[in-house]
Amino acid sequence: MGKFYSDTLEEAIKLIYFQSNPARYPEGVKLLEKAVTDGEADAYYFLARCYAWEDGDVPEDELKARQLSRDGIAKGSDLCVLGADRMNALQGDVRAAMKKPLRESFDAVLKKAEEGEPMAQYAVGLFYFWGDMLVDIQQPATPQDAAKLEKENAAEALKWFRASADQGCIPAFRNAFNSVRNGVNGVKKDIAEALKYAEGIRNCDISGFYSEIALEYEAMNQFQDAIRWYQKGVEINEPVCCNNLGMIYLNGWGGIHVDKDQAFLLFKRSSTSFRVGLYNLGRCYCYGWGVQEDKDEAFKHFTTSAEMGYREAQKDLAWFYYEGYGTYANYEKCIYWANKSANQGCGKAKTLLGKCHFYGKGLHQDYEAARRMFSSAAQESDDGEAYHFLGLIYDQGLGVEVKLPVAVTYYQKALANGYTDASKDLAGFRKTIFGRWKRRKRR
Repeated sequence: MGKFYSDTLEEAIKLIYFQSNPARYPEGVKLLEKAVTDGEADAYYFLARCYAWEDGDVPEDELKARQLSRDGIAKGSDLCVLGADRMNALQGDVRAAMKKPLRESFDAVLKKAEEGEPMAQYAVGLFYFWGDMLVDIQQPATPQDAAKLEKENAAEALKWFRASADQGCIPAFRNAFNSVRNGVNGVKKDIAEALKYAEGIRNCDISGFYSEIALEYEAMNQFQDAIRWYQKGVEINEPVCCNNLGMIYLNGWGGIHVDKDQAFLLFKRSSTSFRVGLYNLGRCYCYGWGVQEDKDEAFKHFTTSAEMGYREAQKDLAWFYYEGYGTYANYEKCIYWANKSANQGCGKAKTLLGKCHFYGKGLHQDYEAARRMFSSAAQESDDGEAYHFLGLIYDQGLGVEVKLPVAVTYYQKALANGYTDASKDLAGFRKTIFGRWKRRKRR
């Protein structure tokens, strides 16, 4: 950057955009505020970005972002003009503060990008990528012209994102990687090319993307590559990487040797700040994976993860309250946590709610409400236990007409989905030579 900004602004930019430790963001924001107080025009652009898009973990405040953009434009910041256009604020008093046409401001930022300033390169990339260039400057006359320009602009955006990322701008890497990875805004989707790009990056801190890169390798069943990237994250105690690598060792995915001891240690490292890692640590204690079984410890970790909003932990915490594992049975709390989990789309939580209706635990006994819950759970998650209860309902005529073929079908689905208790119920039926299901006679 060097010649483009004051030392204060330059240091602020480095702390917010060129390093990935959130603990250092406040220092960068304070420096931005100082540069604004000192009257540096482009500082208004960067502080406006913080309020518009939560850069530096600054809480969103559209009004402040707009005011900063207007004041920066009035001081002659071309970056502020592009930024205001990007946040749809280039109107009214903000537009009135402009001293020259939008095209001239773009050309001024482009010149700075061509001279090697990475944040100008990033801004130019954004202007092309999100269609501002197409809509506000190019204004194609026909759909055919628009389609052609969109493709050209996508390539231009990618060029500038990569140029900025090569100098260490982390958001520029994000856009360069994700645009190819996901195929958006005219960029052709090519996961292999996105991964090749990530493998070759050298001067940019991409530690925040280790898990995303590894997940793409996982999806391609390239587990050795996934492990290599997860291990990069483990080395810096990145919690998602620790958790996901733990899952590979726990399940032996991709032919990897099952190592529950290693999985437990990785979940423990992940659990310091990651609700999914906390949940998986709880599962280790629940089932004795890599550690002695301890329902009290499992209950503790499920509770913390559930309170952090993780639906799977909420479901298992509800189960613990239902069964009295690690705590006293408490159906009111079971229903509370099961509802929280179910409201986030967890089908298995609905099985628990169905059981509460079925047996009248914490709720009035209501077979019709139970059937609705079990049906929903079965459809949403292929839950074997839910299928089994549906079989019981139609087998015994609980709130419905007895329908043996329906009951048998549900018992079969329960068994197919791993609920082995259904086998003894299924054994109570036989098919006649006419293809009808009948109960077996007891001997």
